[in-house]
Amino acid sequence: MIVRELPGSGDSPERAVARLGGEVGRHIGILDGFVAQVPQEALAALAQVPGVAAISPDARVHLLDDDDDRYDAGDDRGSMTRWRSESPAPTSTGTTATPAGASTWP
Repeated sequence: MIVRELPGSGDSPERAVARLGGEVGRHIGILDGFVAQVPQEALAALAQVPGVAAISPDARVHLLDDDDDRYDAGDDRGSMTRWRSESPAPTSTGTTATPAGASTWP
C-alpha cells in the first residue's frame, strides 16, 4: 500500500502501521507518504488514523493514451513546458488562480 500523510503528521502514520501489524517501507517524498505492508483487515483502521490523508494500492501505473502528442517525449523541455503554457494567467492581485488541489510548482 501507499500511505499518504497530511502535513504535520509526524510519525503517527508510521507508528500506526506497526501497531496494526504492518511494516513500513521506503518513503516517497514526492507523494508525502511511504510504502507499507498492511494486513487487509487493518486497512480501515489505518485510514482513520489522524495524519493519514489516503491509502492506495502500490501498483505499477500505465499511460492510458500514448497518442497524446501534447507531451512529446522528443522535446527535451518535457511536460513542464506544456504545463507552463497552460497555466492560468496571473490575476490582478499578482497571484495565479490555481484550481483546488492543483500543484503550484514552480
